[in-house]
Amino acid sequence: MIIQQFTEIIEGYTGLHVRKQDLSLLWQKIQVRMRVLKLASPEQYYQYLASHLDIGKTDFLKVHHEWQQLIQLLTTGESYFFRDRGQFRLLRQQLLPELIRERSHYAAAHGIKPSLRLWSAGCSTGEEAYSLAILVHQLIPDLANWNLLILGTDINAAAIAKAKEGFYSSWSFRTLDEETQAKYFRAHRDGWKLDEQICKMVTFAPGNLVTDHFSDFQINLSHIDLIICRNVFIYFTSEVIANVLKKLGGALSSDGYLMTGHAELHGQTVECLQTKIFPESFVYQRCDDTLERKQPVAVDRSKTIKTQLNTQATNLDWTPFQLDYAIASTTTTSQSKQDTLSEAEKCFCKGDYRDTIQIAQRAIAQNQHSFELHHLTAQAYASLGENDQVKYYCEKAIVINPLAISPYYLLAHIAREQGQLEQAKNMLKRVIYLDPTAITAYLELSSLYTQEGDVSRAKKMQASALELMQQSALEVPAR
Repeated sequence: MIIQQFTEIIEGYTGLHVRKQDLSLLWQKIQVRMRVLKLASPEQYYQYLASHLDIGKTDFLKVHHEWQQLIQLLTTGESYFFRDRGQFRLLRQQLLPELIRERSHYAAAHGIKPSLRLWSAGCSTGEEAYSLAILVHQLIPDLANWNLLILGTDINAAAIAKAKEGFYSSWSFRTLDEETQAKYFRAHRDGWKLDEQICKMVTFAPGNLVTDHFSDFQINLSHIDLIICRNVFIYFTSEVIANVLKKLGGALSSDGYLMTGHAELHGQTVECLQTKIFPESFVYQRCDDTLERKQPVAVDRSKTIKTQLNTQATNLDWTPFQLDYAIASTTTTSQSKQDTLSEAEKCFCKGDYRDTIQIAQRAIAQNQHSFELHHLTAQAYASLGENDQVKYYCEKAIVINPLAISPYYLLAHIAREQGQLEQAKNMLKRVIYLDPTAITAYLELSSLYTQEGDVSRAKKMQASALELMQQSALEVPAR
């Protein structure tokens, strides 16, 4: 079957795994590209892709234009500055100071210039890499005396091009404090421009974690002190994850760290890396004797945290809302409407949020029961800072699919941005009610309680998240 051939060639080239439930969406995007290229059959499009694989090239800018167009449709990454406060707190307070201190001592002992090498793998439009640069700028007062590499790579060349511009909408700052924003950004047109000094600290390049040979990459990918690879592995199969982990582990320095998204490596064998559990997150550290270790290591400051996580959700001092909505019956949409969704997604990836909204709203007028269209419209309005519209479309999306958690996350972020902490907490509690293993929701709740000065509840949420992370780590088979 031709669709199976498409999934195989896409996975083999990009590593992106197309789930069974996403096959219809993939088919729609394939047909969009066929019409653009004026190809009569899917077999012709498949042969066109197969003839331009370019697998093994280390300069991802040379990948054929059509592969880039398809990749852009398949990847809809979203990021923002200092995403996941807990993980960035861990970076700021422990991991980066530890690396900086050790690299400084080593350089002094050997009479050389200290170096620090950081890599944001799967950096999307650059917010994560620039967040690292801001942290380093704050932590190292004598930066001019250091050899510094902060690298951001992504398979989506359009995202890399946007990252290089250093220009962002207000939505990219939804968890950033006003003082940091004022110090490192200036108002520019209808958005914000990052300080040029920070921009120059980061190098961006297109890259494919699956097919690139790191040893041949245009930038030396060895002796990396910290690799952040978050919300990337969720798109890969277990086999691809294992291969990428092996490559990333080999790129780390002898004591370097790998940080992933929460529970992204659930049930995955992690070779050559030692699991270290912190209250904010668990990370992986390269150690020469890792293979001799059978259990993940919990650091001292997490040992005092104990909790009992019941089989449903942790006691949240909140009465779960009733799912009294009837899930709207979906109607079969025409091909032109599906093309419209793909077109809107492409505009969103490019940062053309107004065009995204216009296209999506036209489609909604014809298909009022599309969760994807309503949620995409909410995301686009969020990127423009038009919060009333965000709430409207999130609520519509929830009516269509009351079991989806993504609109509640979006509403929580909006509420927090507006200082409505109680509302933000309620949205996160709904996430946990729907998905009791949602580690990010527990951590965000902990952050909100900390902001309110409620230390007891903050620790309770942090402990629940920690237990979930420990359970995930312990389920990883040892070799």
